[in-house]
Amino acid sequence: MILQTREVNNMPLNIDKLNELLVEKELNYSDLAEKANISKTQISRIVNKNNPEVRLKTISALSKALGVSYKELYISK
Repeated sequence: MILQTREVNNMPLNIDKLNELLVEKELNYSDLAEKANISKTQISRIVNKNNPEVRLKTISALSKALGVSYKELYISK
């Protein structure tokens, strides 16, 4: 049962959209980490994967830091 919960809570993050928003808002990964209250290490792990699956909680924190809806940052399956 725990595995199923994790699968539901993990979503593919749209790295291209994330990077586009960072450029648009003139932010770098360090700025994003600080604004989202996420470690720089975690940001690095996320952006260095080809198709990262991240928790909805993380996508929500990133989207709030960027001032966009979380729906803009994930890839719907």
